Amino acid sequence: MLEKNIQSDLLIAMKNHDKFQVSVLRMLKSVLQNETINLKHELSDEEIILTIKKQIKLKKDNINLYHENNREDLALELEKEVLVLSKYVPRELSLDEITNNILEILKNYKTPTIKDMGQIMAEAKKMMGTTADMSVVSKIIKEHLS
Repeated sequence: MLEKNIQSDLLIAMKNHDKFQVSVLRMLKSVLQNETINLKHELSDEEIILTIKKQIKLKKDNINLYHENNREDLALELEKEVLVLSKYVPRELSLDEITNNILEILKNYKTPTIKDMGQIMAEAKKMMGTTADMSVVSKIIKEHLS
């Protein structure tokens, strides 16, 4: 479904002669095709979202590097790409929402310790899926376990 949305948006961008959006969407389709080849099966919507999130994260890291090196022109270009890609991923949960979900999970444990981290992370991933950055989830869990 998501792949069809990307394809239709690409066709619309081509018809509107929006070179920038065409470029970004072609890059995205290429990345998705490479991921399909690597995994040796068609990507599910969740796998597509995870792949897009990886691309967004890479671009955000590069934006920070460009800002550090005073290359505002390149940073601005990547920020526009991130905006285009962001419309294909669900809204991220806020820190408060993530914390509330983690506290809900921790209620299931009598005295959670760092040894329970794997189980708690698995439950968090199941509960929040692609709507939360798992590195943030991990940090919050560690804060509550210490």
